[in-house]
Amino acid sequence: MIPTHQPRWPMLATLILLLSLLALTVAPAAAHSALQSAAPAPDSSTDQPVETLTLVFAQPVEVLPDSVQVTGPDGQALTIGESTRADDRVTVTAALAEPLPVGSSVVSWRVIGGDGHPIEGAYVITSTHQPTPTPAAGTPAPAETSMVTSADQAPPAVAPSATDAAAALASPSPPPASGEPLLPELVQTAGRWLAFSAILVAVGVVVFGVAVHPDSRRDQRLLSRLVTGAAIAVIVGATVQLVGHVAVIAGDGMTGMADASAWGIVGRSGLMGATAMRIVGGGVLLVGTRGFVRWSHDREHVGPLLLGAAALLLSFQFTGHTATSTPTLLVRIADAAHVGAAAVWTGGVVALAAVLAARRRRGDDPSLVVGRFSVAATGAVALVGVAGSALAFVELDSIGQLLTGGYGRVLLGKLAIVAAVAAVGAFNHTRLVPAIVGGDQRAAARMQRTMRMELALFPVAIALTAILVRMSP
Repeated sequence: MIPTHQPRWPMLATLILLLSLLALTVAPAAAHSALQSAAPAPDSSTDQPVETLTLVFAQPVEVLPDSVQVTGPDGQALTIGESTRADDRVTVTAALAEPLPVGSSVVSWRVIGGDGHPIEGAYVITSTHQPTPTPAAGTPAPAETSMVTSADQAPPAVAPSATDAAAALASPSPPPASGEPLLPELVQTAGRWLAFSAILVAVGVVVFGVAVHPDSRRDQRLLSRLVTGAAIAVIVGATVQLVGHVAVIAGDGMTGMADASAWGIVGRSGLMGATAMRIVGGGVLLVGTRGFVRWSHDREHVGPLLLGAAALLLSFQFTGHTATSTPTLLVRIADAAHVGAAAVWTGGVVALAAVLAARRRRGDDPSLVVGRFSVAATGAVALVGVAGSALAFVELDSIGQLLTGGYGRVLLGKLAIVAAVAAVGAFNHTRLVPAIVGGDQRAAARMQRTMRMELALFPVAIALTAILVRMSP
């Protein structure tokens, strides 16, 4: 007789809910940072000497020593002191070594927003202030100077216009000597994709083994290997993402991963907390799977499995749009539900595909496990749709942004992939699952083929998600 057990959904749901509520106090929410004002004002003209630049942002930012730079009318960089942030965390100042020269200068700024994303921009300031020359030895007295004929005077310099300065700013600049500027972004995105994918698999397999599988003892070795591999991938991916993010913040190619100022900014950001949670959660899962535990029967090891999975889910509350968007309660609960349901769906498909293949080799009946997962997957797909819609509603100001902005187009691509996967899952649930439960072996073989299609589409959806979290709507 095949041993069965009651699903542990209440215990799992309670643990995730408690941790999600705790996450509501992790960090304050904020809108996307943007330049609110500056002194002198952007695109203005002044006849007063400009010795200090002041930039005020809408939300708190982090700065690097060279966050503010100035290019003079002649196209050369002006000497400027380190950029500093005031105690209010929104005001950034930088002192010039000498007042702005006559003409149009370009002020370029690059700061780190509250969501950890670099934000940059530029504007033009036109100075008409003529510095008073200091008489040198042997210089003719004013009376003598007035005797100089106009023919001897040099023609006045023509200051470049604001349009010329803006055009110079828009021209492409050479990449940093330390390497291609896109390499840190690629490293960071690859690490994020690996971490996201592994988290979904790890959490989903844990839920599958603890709460869905009616006889996980027979497949415990297989499930434990899946979780072990995913946990290791989480740790590697989170580490790579962190190092890549430091290099992105430094803005100096991959050599920026050794930048002390960038490490200081990242150390104060939510990504550091998220990375720590992921490494700890992955480690707890490795402890929980040690010795190929009896998933549904050994409470000593089920606890670490659930705790590790909950830590991985909680890590998403520290970073990206979840940590900065409002309304706080809606965003955080919707994100927890979205990630959790996606994990049950994604990791569950991975676990089910592996279990079906193993049971087919052993000649075991797969009908019960297929039927139970079908119910769980249906609920997970519905929750993914509801929570994802809530998050999109918060991030987008209008439906038109789905077509006009880069964020909206990537989101549409993700929605198309998820819809395709959901269609495959619906076909499995309505056509193949009833046939498998009825003992149709051909349906079981066909379901393995359709799940391979799902498994091929999941990484694409996760890759688009990894890109979305780096974009602003």
